[in-house]
Amino acid sequence: MTVDELLAVEISEQLTYAPGNFGAKVEDGRLLLPRRVYEVFATHEESGLGYAYEIICAFENKTYDFRADVIKELGWKREEVETAYEKLFRQTYHSIPRSILQWTGREEDARKLRESERSNN
Repeated sequence: MTVDELLAVEISEQLTYAPGNFGAKVEDGRLLLPRRVYEVFATHEESGLGYAYEIICAFENKTYDFRADVIKELGWKREEVETAYEKLFRQTYHSIPRSILQWTGREEDARKLRESERSNN
C-alpha cells in the first residue's frame, strides 16, 4: 500500500452526525468528518488524524478505552458508538494497511468485506 492509497482525514463543515453515525464520507481520496467528530477524534493523543487508519488504531487499542472518550464527548451510548465505528470501518477498511489490520485483529473482517463487494459486483 502506498501513501496515495491512504485516506487523509479532513473536516467538512457540511456534514452532520447523529448517534450511531459519525457522518463520515469518503470523497476524492479523503475521509471527511463533521467538525465536532473530527475534534473528538483529534483530542486522542494517539490519533493524530493524518489518516483514517489512525482512527481505527485508536478504536482498536487494547490498552486504552478510546470508545469511552467518544461516548463522553458526544454524549452517546456505547452501542451507538459501536454502530458508528462499524460503519466507519466499512467505509475505510480498503485504505488500512494490512499490517494495521493484522495488529487490530480486523484483517478477517476486511477480507469478508472485500469478498462481499466482489460478489455484489
